[in-house]
Amino acid sequence: MDEVDDGPFVGTLNDAGTARPLRGKDVSAVVSLTHGPPAVPDAAGVEVVCVPMTNGRRNEATSFREAVDATRRRLAAGERVLVHCPAGTSRSPAIATVVALRRGVDLQAAFEQVPDRRPETDSHESPVRRAATVYTEAT
Repeated sequence: MDEVDDGPFVGTLNDAGTARPLRGKDVSAVVSLTHGPPAVPDAAGVEVVCVPMTNGRRNEATSFREAVDATRRRLAAGERVLVHCPAGTSRSPAIATVVALRRGVDLQAAFEQVPDRRPETDSHESPVRRAATVYTEAT
């Protein structure tokens, strides 16, 4: 689990299911991009928001926007948020990139910052294209 911007973390399904790292990073909300809710331990005391997303081109713009908005709302409320997908390499970094863009980070910096802070990031074409579309629709 890596903090990729001011407040959002990107991680894996495994990260979401382990109380100690969530508590250690003061994570209070999890935005889950998987098709089933993560097994977040009650001991973690976090809110879970499920926004199922598919990897690749079948990824719906509405789900992408919903995940960005859910993350931004919680960050605006002062929460620390983990955005996760199964591997934490594609969907969740793309969401975090748009969150950074909407916060005012410039385009090039946002697309460099997330992989710099989360080396596992695999910014392949589909999530990057969806991120760009969702960001430009909002501006």
